[in-house]
Amino acid sequence: MHENFVAHRDCTFSNIMQDATLLYPDGFHPIQNWMDPSYKHFARHITRTVCWPRYYIIDFGLSRRYDPAQGPPMEDVICGGRQVAS
Repeated sequence: MHENFVAHRDCTFSNIMQDATLLYPDGFHPIQNWMDPSYKHFARHITRTVCWPRYYIIDFGLSRRYDPAQGPPMEDVICGGRQVAS
């Protein structure tokens, strides 16, 4: 992202999502994720050390793309989280 001169500017834990599909080969219940989809058995799972999940950065509402011709970007620090982009 940074190599493409894009700054997320709101990289908090709530803006990082995990795709756990590979960690639960037989699936899991949408509400009680420790149960299988039928809610009859515990969900069989694989640890993240054996099968790495994929992570996604979401919510680019405060992000900014910079022009590399203008040199390194210099901006004030912002605190993301609950703010809304204007």
